[in-house]
Amino acid sequence: NGKPIGDEHLIKLVATVRNTLPELPDQISPTFFEFLTGMALEYFADERCDIVIWETGMGGRLDATNIVTPECSIITNVSLDHQAWLGQTIEEITHEKAGIIKPHKPVITAATQSKVLEQIKKKSKECNAPLLQISDYSMPDNLVPGLIGSHQERNAMTAIKAVENLAIDFPVSAIDLFEGVKHTKLPGRFQKLQWRNREVFLDVAHNLAGYDALAANCHSTFENNPCDLIFASLDDKPWREGIELLLPYCKSVHCVPAKSQRAVSPQDLKKHLKQNRKLSIHAQIEAYDRLEDCFHQLKEPSKHPMLVTGSFYLVGNALSIIQDNDHNETSLNEWGAQL
Repeated sequence: NGKPIGDEHLIKLVATVRNTLPELPDQISPTFFEFLTGMALEYFADERCDIVIWETGMGGRLDATNIVTPECSIITNVSLDHQAWLGQTIEEITHEKAGIIKPHKPVITAATQSKVLEQIKKKSKECNAPLLQISDYSMPDNLVPGLIGSHQERNAMTAIKAVENLAIDFPVSAIDLFEGVKHTKLPGRFQKLQWRNREVFLDVAHNLAGYDALAANCHSTFENNPCDLIFASLDDKPWREGIELLLPYCKSVHCVPAKSQRAVSPQDLKKHLKQNRKLSIHAQIEAYDRLEDCFHQLKEPSKHPMLVTGSFYLVGNALSIIQDNDHNETSLNEWGAQL
């Protein structure tokens, strides 16, 4: 129904899950995410959900969410991320993600890398699970997704094929399917907003695949009108490579903090940019201790758009600033699960 769970129901679920757990030593007690997964399963059962879009927390094979047997398994793409837990190579990471594939249940993937597809095909064959590759299909000419970017077209086709796969039990008309794809909005995915007579783009890119997709959008959007980049990142993310991909489309870079102990400091971001001659020649570079100070600096109307990227934390905070400025009390609760 588009509404977050109420506080009373949430408290009840905490008690329900806690009361089902035996007394365990701390070292084998469930993690916060595992506890939350149990709460979610109980909640969906209480609400008698017809369909649940059940996304893994990290990886798949050993993830708490993998306790369920889905109607179909979807692997959109695979890139280097969370290497400390999932493995250092794309093959190792794919092995973990392919762990969600279940016997005789369809598999849908938008992946195109040969090494990734090899792993997915191998696991699908082992499970006797029919495999559908999105690369074998093209977007209908009369359908333009509501989200920007060629990667979003692949995502839209993935969603379409998933809906078609469920059509026997949950039929959806072609008109409703097209309208859903056309009007899909997702905060932080090259999201375009207005702030003080300036265009602002918000994007939660934080890994190499995300930066590649963002750079492609920047090329088509900012090539003739460079942006003011507001950037923050967690230190364990590929922020150096990300900035290098984005700089050709920037007239200035504004380094700000991300609200996390894992964040790289604005001063270290600026130092890296200043010391790298290849990077520093492209743009003016500034650093701020607070995101609010950066927005204050950029408050004057300008034909140049602003791009805020590098971290979920940063984009969530920036969205809050923009909405507060517009006297918009829209809740940011939808960001909580992704931070």
